[in-house]
Amino acid sequence: MKKIIFGTLIIAVSAICFSSCKLSAHLTTSDAVNTNVNLSQANFKVLGSFTGVATGKTQELSIKGEPGLLSQAKADLLNKAKAGGADLKQGSRALINVTTEVKKNNKHIVVTMTAEVIEFVAKQ
Repeated sequence: MKKIIFGTLIIAVSAICFSSCKLSAHLTTSDAVNTNVNLSQANFKVLGSFTGVATGKTQELSIKGEPGLLSQAKADLLNKAKAGGADLKQGSRALINVTTEVKKNNKHIVVTMTAEVIEFVAKQ
């Protein structure tokens, strides 16, 4: 009887310890999230289209404080935009048409985030 109680206690403690791991990036579906901007005037210019990618193992658990795959893909996208001369910290710039795609198989997860960078310009 003591062995059963002890075994159950070990399983319960293990479940509590591992429940704080970041599994959210691994549990997402392959649904795309789109953001559309409809403007009635041509008061913007498109600076470019950029893509960020992040990969991970399906069975890999993330350590607390480490960014998830979605955050890594967005950071990659922003770094590529900055390298392409479309830094969001300059001027009145925004990401539009943001699409996130998650592909998952038995071994790997690939998160791809694509967006266009626009800059609002003064009306002439």
